[in-house]
Amino acid sequence: MNREPVTASLWEEFNEVDIADVIVEVDAPDLDPLFSYRIPDPLLHTLEAGYSVHVPFAGRDLLGYVLRRRKILISDPLVPKLKDVIGIVQGSAALNREQLHIVEWLSDTAVCSLLDAVRCVAPALLGSRVVTLVRLRDPDVRGVDVVNSIPQAH
Repeated sequence: MNREPVTASLWEEFNEVDIADVIVEVDAPDLDPLFSYRIPDPLLHTLEAGYSVHVPFAGRDLLGYVLRRRKILISDPLVPKLKDVIGIVQGSAALNREQLHIVEWLSDTAVCSLLDAVRCVAPALLGSRVVTLVRLRDPDVRGVDVVNSIPQAH
């Protein structure tokens, strides 16, 4: 009887963490724009290489592109330091596989940063900035605060 080899653990897939290597839109000449982020459960089946994403960086949300996806062991010392991808930028065009290869090739052969290479391949896509819009659920709450804080003339 011929049986398939048994894996070390039936839970191997739970011993790994899904990671996205993201080219972050940050202009810092001495800083490599490639950072690793954990892919949260809601994005595990939708996030792909080439997608435009929102990521936390230095206390703010920045735009970036997923260069590649990979898995690392949960025991890796990097895992506790990882921040989660915030979300996929809806309505943005994604870089396809060929464009991602061109980005890496340009970065390697033209001695430019990954971010500069992405800007060459997709300049209009990364030229935009992340804007956060905040709306009050109850506009009367803020209106009351403003009215009460204005000194009244007698």
